Amino acid sequence: MQRLRAPEAEREAWLRRFADLERELRERREGHAEAALAHLSLLLVKLARLAADVPGHLRLRDEPLLAAVFDVIARRYGELISLRDVADAVGLSAGP
Repeated sequence: MQRLRAPEAEREAWLRRFADLERELRERREGHAEAALAHLSLLLVKLARLAADVPGHLRLRDEPLLAAVFDVIARRYGELISLRDVADAVGLSAGP
């Protein structure tokens, strides 16, 4: 399992981001879906920056398949991709 740790100085900001996302989903006010998606997108960008070299770390830990999955996701980050797209790219089946 890959564990990432937010730097101590950034932990409060991480907690606020999750709280903001949770509030949008709980309160369901006008535009909540778009706001939640925006919060989630920002969280994913911050996570990607925190885990900049996950594929390299996975290769070192003898996890080549997971490394390949993260490589595909990183290469196609700006595109809409599905589980099937990722599975096809790494030579697996995503199911029906």
